[in-house]
Amino acid sequence: LPAPSTSPGSISLESTAGRSDDFTVSSNIDWTVSDDAAWLSVSPESGSGNGTVTVTADTENTSDADRTATVTVSGDGLAETVTVTQAGSTPELSAEPGTLTIASAAGSNGNITLTSNTSWSASDNANWLAIDPTSGSDNGSIVATASSENTSASDRSAIVTIIGGGLTETVIVTQEANSTGIFAVSPGKAGISVYPNPASGSIWLKSAEDLLIGTELRLYDQTGKLLMSRTIDRLLRNESHEIDITQLDAGVYILRISSPDSIAVIKLFKL
Repeated sequence: LPAPSTSPGSISLESTAGRSDDFTVSSNIDWTVSDDAAWLSVSPESGSGNGTVTVTADTENTSDADRTATVTVSGDGLAETVTVTQAGSTPELSAEPGTLTIASAAGSNGNITLTSNTSWSASDNANWLAIDPTSGSDNGSIVATASSENTSASDRSAIVTIIGGGLTETVIVTQEANSTGIFAVSPGKAGISVYPNPASGSIWLKSAEDLLIGTELRLYDQTGKLLMSRTIDRLLRNESHEIDITQLDAGVYILRISSPDSIAVIKLFKL
């Protein structure tokens, strides 16, 4: 009697696209092959007598749940089926950077980059911070924006929490203190001069006092985007430190200089 039969009766594929496996057809008649899933393809789609059929997952299974398809081999009114299962993806979720610093002004913002293969949601724990979007899927980015100015003399921080696929990522967002005035190593002492300003190439920092503890320099554009972060480990009296701003477009920038006991915010003009 004509009887196309298949072996094995089930096949398991990994979640990634392009994974394939074979099953055999034992038959003494002509037969055709079909499947019921858009993500699966079969080759060949017909044959005669004994043969081998390859099933291939054409797309990745981005869900964390397995998915199945049925492959049917038919001939002379008879049919055999093979169940093909493609595994779900292992959930992935990561956020970069782990810490994000934005300027003190309202509207200052920074980007959090997400690498993911699952749906996710995001929230924060501070009323001065807004995040957008608050949900999504797969790779994406979140913009963290200061909705109000930090008028304090101290930095303030918030935690952005991203949850997806049973995983949790956190990013600490710090809004810098709002400090103005002359940079001083300690109260009553002379500070740092910045020259030339305006400038077209490099600017120079010169200290009237020895700075033996790390002094941090941060350069922002007018939107509050951090363009440069640098730590000076040692700057002696009357010694100069160069900052190359050749690659910057003409415009206005903000240079923030901070040491453990003082902060200055200086407006720079790039020609």
